[in-house]
Amino acid sequence: MPQIRSAFNDFIDKHYPAFPTPVTGMLPRLPDIPTPHTTLSTEVLFSFITRSMTLRGSLVFWKRDGGKDLVSQRYGQGAESLFTFKVGSERQVIRHAEIAWMLCHNRPIPAGHLVQHSDGDVMNRDRHNLWLVKQLT
Repeated sequence: MPQIRSAFNDFIDKHYPAFPTPVTGMLPRLPDIPTPHTTLSTEVLFSFITRSMTLRGSLVFWKRDGGKDLVSQRYGQGAESLFTFKVGSERQVIRHAEIAWMLCHNRPIPAGHLVQHSDGDVMNRDRHNLWLVKQLT
C-alpha cells in the first residue's frame, strides 16, 4: 500500500528537517561506575582508613587541617556510595558502608564476613543500619 502524504507533511519535511544525530548522542556521559574492589588486606585498609578518615554522624570525612571534605560520592540513582583512591598506580574502590563500619567499630572487617544494610536500602547511610554477616562460600 502506498504511503499517503499531505501538503502539510511536505511543508514539515522542507522547513523542519529531521535531526541529523540521535538525541542520545548529545546527552552528557555518566561517569563509569566502578565496582567495589581492592587488593589491600583488611588490616592494611583499616590502618589507612583510621589514619586518614573520620566518622561524623553517619558520613565519612577526610582528616584534614580543619577541612570537612566529604569522602563518599553517589553514582546514579540506586547505586551505592563508593570511595575511590589510588595506592601506587592501582585504583582501589571501597564501599562507604565498609569504611563506616570499620570506623564505628574501630576494627577491620573479619575474614569471611561482609558489611550489609539491615533494611536492605544501600542508600541508607546510617551507621546503625550496618551489620556484619558471614559470607557464604
